[in-house]
Amino acid sequence: MLGLVRHQFRVHPLGVVLVVVNALFVSGVSVGVPWLVGGLVADLPAAAAGGPLGAIGLEFGGLVAVLAAQVVVSGTQEPVFQDLSLRTERDVLARLTRLFVAPVRIQHLEDPDFLDRAHRVRSRLWEINQGLMQGGIALTGLLTVVGATVSVGAVVGWPSALLLVAAALEVAVIRAVLMRRELDQWVGATEHQRHAEYAFGLATGLAPKEVRVFGLADWLARRYWDQMSLSWKPFWRKRIHNSVWTLVLDGIRAAIAVGVVVHVVRAALRGGLAVGSVATAIPLVLLLAQAEIGGLPLFVRGAAILADLRETERIYGRPMPESPTPPVDSAVRTPGHTAYAPVAGGTHGRPPTVTLHDVTFTYAGRDVPVLDGLSLRIGAGENVGLVGVNGAGKSTLIRLLTGTVRPDTGRIEIDGVDLATMSDAEVTRWQRRVAVLTQEFCRYPLTARDNVTLGAGRLWAETDRADLDVTAARSGALDVVVGLGAGWDTVLDATYPGGQDVSGGQWQRIALARAAFGLTRGAGMMVLDEPAAALDARSEAHLVERQLALTSGITSLVVSHRFSVLRPIPRIVVLEGGRITEDGSHDDLMAAGGTYARLFSLQSSRLFAGEGR
Repeated sequence: MLGLVRHQFRVHPLGVVLVVVNALFVSGVSVGVPWLVGGLVADLPAAAAGGPLGAIGLEFGGLVAVLAAQVVVSGTQEPVFQDLSLRTERDVLARLTRLFVAPVRIQHLEDPDFLDRAHRVRSRLWEINQGLMQGGIALTGLLTVVGATVSVGAVVGWPSALLLVAAALEVAVIRAVLMRRELDQWVGATEHQRHAEYAFGLATGLAPKEVRVFGLADWLARRYWDQMSLSWKPFWRKRIHNSVWTLVLDGIRAAIAVGVVVHVVRAALRGGLAVGSVATAIPLVLLLAQAEIGGLPLFVRGAAILADLRETERIYGRPMPESPTPPVDSAVRTPGHTAYAPVAGGTHGRPPTVTLHDVTFTYAGRDVPVLDGLSLRIGAGENVGLVGVNGAGKSTLIRLLTGTVRPDTGRIEIDGVDLATMSDAEVTRWQRRVAVLTQEFCRYPLTARDNVTLGAGRLWAETDRADLDVTAARSGALDVVVGLGAGWDTVLDATYPGGQDVSGGQWQRIALARAAFGLTRGAGMMVLDEPAAALDARSEAHLVERQLALTSGITSLVVSHRFSVLRPIPRIVVLEGGRITEDGSHDDLMAAGGTYARLFSLQSSRLFAGEGR
């Protein structure tokens, strides 16, 4: 529990102080008002008989002041909790995001343990927020119980006070158990919840045409309802069961309170208690009978989730920051980003020599390696094409080259330095030297300008219109930008005001321009993975024309299943069976009559057959 308190104090120290002050004030008012009322009742007869009014004035003034302050405090209580919850949510999600994106390598993103831990924290964030609120309520209730118990003991007697507090604590403990079981029931129904979320995502996601064409709308709505019902039904059965127990417990607690009130009234009738003491005692007894301290389990659960997050950070090498997570507008200016400034505006960096020595790589959960003893050298400034059938390991090779995953065995050297021996900062600097177009490139809902300049390896890199136009023209994206309503300032998403959607082929040219922009900001190597996958024949022909110009003077690797894209490249290698099996120019490989020649002939025959039809 102390972990959650420390976390809250780190995230929002003033908020924690305000919660504690609020708990002290509310509990103090709850216990103090009966004393003021009792004093006022006790002093009224004397004042009515002509005695001094000073005591009554002080007590009445105290009541008015307390009630006025209570109105003010009650109005600030909810905003304080909301602010604390929002800051906590921002901090937890920022730290969770950091776990995903901060490591220079991405193998943890395919680790089931990491993904399970991240899902637990993300899906149970509401328990942290509920824990904060219930923790504040429980603290107020606990302080109220202590104050009311001491007060009842002083006015009525300790046997009555101890009986009331024992009933309050017993009810709190049993309620805590019931609440824990209820929450466990809901959290344990994750399978049905995932099915329901998946159906909801399909119905509201990015495939509206398919949903309608295949008549899936009613089925998805029914699927969501059925799966959520399977989640809710056992939960509500548990809640109804707990509600019955709660009624029983509250009945017992109320009966004990009634018994103590009867005792107070009988004592007053016998002359053992003054009228003022009765006026003080009865509200205090009722206060003890209603005090709520059963929310501690939620506070404990919230602390456990934060402990899970800290453990995940410890395992995956991203410890908790020493200071609160900065706002987004300052987070983008951290030292890690300023280090990515262009080394020479408008020019590419020094082209590296990349060498792979006997590299083997196997994905988690598989027995057969994707790459098995692969060796390849790409000299500084050399252009190399890579061809292979689907599943040969071409994209895996790109992951290894860019340092996002480590090989099982073997070495990957950059200018003679093994990637495996580099620090995270050195790997990051290497990644900034590589301009990459992947198959699954990002389509950011940003302006065309931002989508391209992100290729600089830093957020919102400064550039002028002329640089952008030159880069777009070299990569074939200038006509796309010219056709946009606001040119470079058009948001590439029609759901935004003034935004505009572009086709898959146009997006690919924007992504290619992004990689090309990286070359103008210091990158010395370009890696293109299926650069023509979404292009039509005309655009593909233009890409082939520009490809050699783009990669002139830099180290490059072009991966494609379209031989028209690879044919002009001076050196082509074939990836088969987890290793490089053929290496040479197009003419050399065709003369050798191996896998390359067979695949080229097969693709050409299909193309010519299509043209004949």
